[in-house]
Amino acid sequence: MHEAHHLHPPHRTVAQPQSHAGMREALAARGLFGIGVPPHMGGGGGQLSDAIHAVADAARSCTAQALVLASQRLLVQALVRSQNIGAAEYQLPRLLDGDIGGNCAASWPQAGEVAPARARDTGRGWLMSGDFPALPNLQRDWFVVSVPVLFEGAARFSLVLLRAEESGIAQRHAAVQDHPAEAGVALQLQNVFLREDEIIAEDGPAAVAHLVPFASGMQAAILAGQCHSAVARSPHLVGVQAVIEDLLASAIQAAMRGSHDAAPLAELRRMWAALSSATGAVPCQAPLPQ
Repeated sequence: MHEAHHLHPPHRTVAQPQSHAGMREALAARGLFGIGVPPHMGGGGGQLSDAIHAVADAARSCTAQALVLASQRLLVQALVRSQNIGAAEYQLPRLLDGDIGGNCAASWPQAGEVAPARARDTGRGWLMSGDFPALPNLQRDWFVVSVPVLFEGAARFSLVLLRAEESGIAQRHAAVQDHPAEAGVALQLQNVFLREDEIIAEDGPAAVAHLVPFASGMQAAILAGQCHSAVARSPHLVGVQAVIEDLLASAIQAAMRGSHDAAPLAELRRMWAALSSATGAVPCQAPLPQ
């Protein structure tokens, strides 16, 4: 730290944005990735509602950090529910410890329609090709992500784990839909070899149906946290806090029922737009993935 000189104003330390890896390390140290994960799978126990509340708490201080927590926790949940025990046992410790970043391309809400990659049988194995929009928490060249893949001749897609180091993956930085201040990594697959031991859900639509309510609940939590942060800047808006909590409670109840109720999420989105406009509040940002 620089010592202030009596003839000059003191130097001010400007906080630098924390990297995704730094955020994951801090979140993992607090055990947040393991909330709602059974202890026998390496987690800390509790309910999925506890995990959603943790995302809301994180969003009060930093949207980027909340996105990292929600993204990582979503992939953790996909593996917790997976029948592929081998893949879960290998990847869960890395995700719970924050060693690597991840997300689910088919389940992150408000990403629009995500077309599955296509897998064709070459006689020597399956090759995947397709495009996926930018997702948060994918540190360039160091991530694992669940993607939907439609096998040639199949009626429904499967969920497959994809690792950054696979040959044939082109990566590019892009803004995350609904979170333009946050950069993610968009993926283009061109003849990527598919290992069948990395299929985590053969019935992809059924797996996604279970994941989307949880993902939507965490998205609502991020918006609720942002709204609380904006209200904290304006004492005359304190009465809005109860409305925010009611909307978040409705979103969590829907998630616990396994249903996707879009109404609380839509209302929180409108509230955040109004509050950010009225108060000048902006979500904290993370740097581009490295």
